[in-house]
Order: sequence, then structure tokens, then C-alpha cells
Amino acid sequence: MSGPLAFLDESGDPGAPAFGGSRLFVVGLVLFADRAVAAACDARIDQLRAELGKPNRYEFHFRTNTHTVRQIFLQSASSFPFMYYAAAITKPERGVNKPEELYLDAVALVCARAGSALDGARLVVDAGSRDKRARQRLAIAIRNRVNGEAGRTLLAEVREPRSQRVRT
Repeated sequence: MSGPLAFLDESGDPGAPAFGGSRLFVVGLVLFADRAVAAACDARIDQLRAELGKPNRYEFHFRTNTHTVRQIFLQSASSFPFMYYAAAITKPERGVNKPEELYLDAVALVCARAGSALDGARLVVDAGSRDKRARQRLAIAIRNRVNGEAGRTLLAEVREPRSQRVRT
């Protein structure tokens, strides 16, 4: 399959800020116009793990890495052409009644920002659920929502593999 390759992840939670939840719900999207470039970037990140003595399944999470590791990671990734989009939603103080709707709203917003750069893209979502059916339902909901709002096929495919080394 050709076309762009995009990766999506969220930060924050759907819980109420008044009860210890985060104030913001943020969704980020990294978009590679060329899948060969995405594969090369992925290979470079694998190489970086080895250089830093990290295990093969190690994920580079911003908050758990040192400033130095963050800089090395960003320098390594920046040598590859990609685009980045983000959407942040300030949650109501009492939280949200339907967390999945908040998630879909944020995903639709970030995909709308990417717009035609996504045309026919494969979107890989960093899924948290261990339940394969729940991941599949969410993937379908994302594709239907984004394509429905755009009135065209921005997302040809949505994959939601379990977290820990999401692959292309």
C-alpha cells in the first residue's frame, strides 16, 4: 500500500481535573509523506536504542527520559522529513461524560489540521487497550469520523496495535 504514513499518540487522560486528572488532553500526529522515509527513521531509532544501551522494546517517552536523551532522540529524528500536528483540548473542570468522544474529537481535530497531507494515509494509533476487539472498534470509529468530517478519504486504513514498539 502506498500513500502517507501517520502515527498518532495522546497525552493526558479523560478524567476530571478537579479530581486529579490532567487539565489538557493532547493528541499528536507525526506524518511521513514517504513510507520508505518512515522505515529509515524507524531503523535509525532502533540504532539509537542500541547506541544508548536500551532494550529492543524500549519506548522513548518524553517525561521518562533525561534532557540529554530527548535532545539526542530529536536530533536523530530531525534528519528525516516529516510533519507534526497537534491538538490540545482543555477539559471541563468536572471531566467528560464520554471519554471516547473526547478522544475522537481530538483525533478528528488533529487530522483536520493535517488535511490533504493525509490523503489516503495509513494511520497507526498507539493503542492502550489489551482487548483486540476494542482496538478494532476504535480504529473503525476513528476512520469513519475523520473521513466523514472531511467528506473524503483522508484515512485509507487505521491500525491500532498494542503499545510497545508500534511498527509500520
